Amino acid sequence: MPVFKATIRSLKTYYITILVYFLVFAVFGTMTSRMNSGSTDSLYEDVVLDVAVIDHDHSTFSEALVNYLDTTQHLVDANTTKPRELNDNVRFDIYDYALVIPEGFETSHELEYYTSSNSASGYLMTEKIQSYVQDIVVYLNSGYPIEEAIALTDEQIADVDNTSATILDETGTHQRSFFTGMFTFNGYTLLMMICISVGSVMTYMKEKDVNNRITVSGMSFVKRNIGLFLSVLVIGILLTSASILFTIVTNLGDSAIHKIGYFSLNTFVLMFVGLGIAYFISSITKNDSIISMLSNMIVLSMAFLCGVFIQTELLDDTIVAISHFLPLYWYVQATNYINAHALGEMFSTDFLTYLAMQLVFAAIFFVAGLIISRKKEQYAI
Repeated sequence: MPVFKATIRSLKTYYITILVYFLVFAVFGTMTSRMNSGSTDSLYEDVVLDVAVIDHDHSTFSEALVNYLDTTQHLVDANTTKPRELNDNVRFDIYDYALVIPEGFETSHELEYYTSSNSASGYLMTEKIQSYVQDIVVYLNSGYPIEEAIALTDEQIADVDNTSATILDETGTHQRSFFTGMFTFNGYTLLMMICISVGSVMTYMKEKDVNNRITVSGMSFVKRNIGLFLSVLVIGILLTSASILFTIVTNLGDSAIHKIGYFSLNTFVLMFVGLGIAYFISSITKNDSIISMLSNMIVLSMAFLCGVFIQTELLDDTIVAISHFLPLYWYVQATNYINAHALGEMFSTDFLTYLAMQLVFAAIFFVAGLIISRKKEQYAI
């Protein structure tokens, strides 16, 4: 069909715009996905510090404390015994922490600490040392000999170190795969590529010279719009397929590779939303600059409100409630649903609802664009 061929040919004029947004997806999408992928179960792992220890006591108690620090931290040479130099070395990050065990420690149980005043790790290190010393002192006060008190304390510490902390999440969404991050970010870039490229192509088709040739060809309004719809559908499929293929090639070993079919289905549904928005915007204006401006305003706003850049769990409840009226929210929810559920649980009422809501919004934009285009043609606006 003439309209179909002319629309596809005009696409090459806007390849720079398409390439720019595809690069945004390729670079920033990959970066954010790799940073956010994996489990948050390991967020609360113990930190190993560089600790300088100076033992002036050389007693059984002090040696036990040094051995404890040697097994849990990284011991380094202090290079000095002067208090000012120890303090300066800690301040200038030559090492993270300095501990001085004075002579007579076995009876006084007093220690000297050097750590940065704003260091949370240093504060926790002091608490661990004091806790270790106090545990031994408790056993000593209970009548245990020093060797047995140290052995019981070490055994107790070992049991504590073997304890692991996990984050309770009944939905399992804290296991965020690389694909989940990529497809979430693609909600922004794919919509931008489709809105600007398709919107600009349709604007080209409405140029006076091009439009006059199509109008005098004798084609009906319905046939012209069918040809236009088929051409933009091909453009949308090409852009969507390219983004999906790039995601797959980027990380073939991702844990969610077996769910790629569902991620792709959700992305192709979003494609119709992008085509609807593009058609709606192009029916309002024929200016390329305004199309770009409106596309950025609509898509960027949705990306911030619907959980593309900031996860919905971190957004205010009012914002989340408002985002229910935006199509990108349902795309992000579907992406998170795919990430959190096994293959056998995928086709549920919730997942189908997420897809259906996107199609409803796509239909609304298409119908609104058709009405505006029809009225403009009738009244020669």
